[in-house]
Amino acid sequence: MSDARPGLGQRLIDLTAAFFEAKLCLRPGKVSVLEEDEGFLVLVVEGFLSRAEATLVEDPRRRRALTEYYGRVLDQLSPLLRVVLSEVGDRALIDCRAIPDLSRDECRYLLRLAPGDSHRPVPPSASSSPRLERGRGRERKSS
Repeated sequence: MSDARPGLGQRLIDLTAAFFEAKLCLRPGKVSVLEEDEGFLVLVVEGFLSRAEATLVEDPRRRRALTEYYGRVLDQLSPLLRVVLSEVGDRALIDCRAIPDLSRDECRYLLRLAPGDSHRPVPPSASSSPRLERGRGRERKSS
């Protein structure tokens, strides 16, 4: 993320990881922030399925049902992202789409942002590789 906004990328990563832990009681393997261009960010969450769910997604019917479930649950992150982007990043969230790909054990959040202050833009990425990421264990959180 930009040096002009230290902490935004890490806040998005921390918020996303905490959301997955709270909603699913499972720590994601990795959370990354990709910068596509000035008005578009991608959050990638990998390794959040339990072993049982990973087995279920092998059957297309069960994968479809599990994808529908995760689609509803994972959309609940959007309002939280909106707050962080507004408070820390000085950007308004125009649209957020959660796209779970359970066969790959990942979810991508596509965030479309309104232009921010001219002195705090999100720069385009030099490459498509993650700039910030947080790797976490796949251990199940105890309740």
